[in-house]
Amino acid sequence: MTGKDILIGMSHINAAYVREAENEQKRRPAAKSWKQWGAIAACFALILTALLSGLPNLLQGTTPPVPSGGPYPGGAIDAPYGGEIDEGKDVPNGMEEQATVLISLSNVFINEVAEMSADAALKLDPEIHETAEWDTEEVIGYLGRDFTPQYVPENLEPAEWNGTTRIIRNKDGTMIRDIVGFNFYTGYDEYGLAEIDETFAGTGFSLSVSKMGSIVRCCLYLLPDDEIKTTDIAGVPVTIGYRAMPYGPYDPETKEPAGTYDLYVVEFEVDGVTCEIIAEKMELEEIVKVAASVICETDNIVIED
Repeated sequence: MTGKDILIGMSHINAAYVREAENEQKRRPAAKSWKQWGAIAACFALILTALLSGLPNLLQGTTPPVPSGGPYPGGAIDAPYGGEIDEGKDVPNGMEEQATVLISLSNVFINEVAEMSADAALKLDPEIHETAEWDTEEVIGYLGRDFTPQYVPENLEPAEWNGTTRIIRNKDGTMIRDIVGFNFYTGYDEYGLAEIDETFAGTGFSLSVSKMGSIVRCCLYLLPDDEIKTTDIAGVPVTIGYRAMPYGPYDPETKEPAGTYDLYVVEFEVDGVTCEIIAEKMELEEIVKVAASVICETDNIVIED
């Protein structure tokens, strides 16, 4: 096994889940550990509707309650539109020739996350299982399209192994694990992992995608499933969760953490592929733009309040 093998393997375990388990053990040693062509068609359909109606904003929503500690007072809705950009909008040069995804943060719904849980470890049996290293071309062929986010904040850097993976399957060809990861952080250490600071967390996001849907519900919400609200982005329902993530050291008497940082979980399915974004210490506006860029395969995204 090479160093790259180790890094690729580690990429499938989101660090946020590991830190959640570690934090819980520090607080209560005896407690149990806490456990994106369909979207494009949807985008164009909305663009056509907007052009015909003359309304740049197709949907409207109400401002939902925001979890305590959340940096934004509400949710968001998006509506793509074509033609020229309104005067005064701050958008990059050349975007005027593209269809724009317009997102209103007032229609983004935030659900409070109660707990995070790690993926269960998969035990390999050499008599039954086999692994294969897939490069970017093989991954795209399997997924049906490139899921690399088209929008990434300028201060974040891509990981070297982005868009590649090690798949696990039975020897009869049945797929067992197909998660593909994309990491974007402010920096990486000598092992290629996201650099952490005094909060024991990095600044940036990871995107995991799977055709098997095996990365669904890695977090638990306070509300029951039938009460969780979703945000419509180009016709795709997107679940956005927020947690004020604690970090140590913990007070030995009160068990209170040294502080918390913002952690967002974004879940959606597009083109038959399940997607999950874990974002640490990022603004909601930037996170929504990342998700929209995966769904609509464009970086031409305008955010409105």
